[in-house]
Amino acid sequence: MTEYTFFLCESLKSITIPEGVTHIGKGAFMGCSLSRIVLPESLGSIGEEAFDGCNFKKIRIPKNVVEIGKNVFPNGTQLIK
Repeated sequence: MTEYTFFLCESLKSITIPEGVTHIGKGAFMGCSLSRIVLPESLGSIGEEAFDGCNFKKIRIPKNVVEIGKNVFPNGTQLIK
């Protein structure tokens, strides 16, 4: 998934990233109104600020994620492995 794919897409409230996606680019969902996201087990890295400005409070990080950039998650997000 490339950088800024859904940047400022305020109508996006929930998404399931499909299996096979290995990277979420910088700012991919920045400024979206996401309150729910499901990440695939194939995911290996998340770019900086990927979810900055989103509304979810919990996110499950797949075990294959080995790289997470700066300022990826909204303040107060509970990370679950």
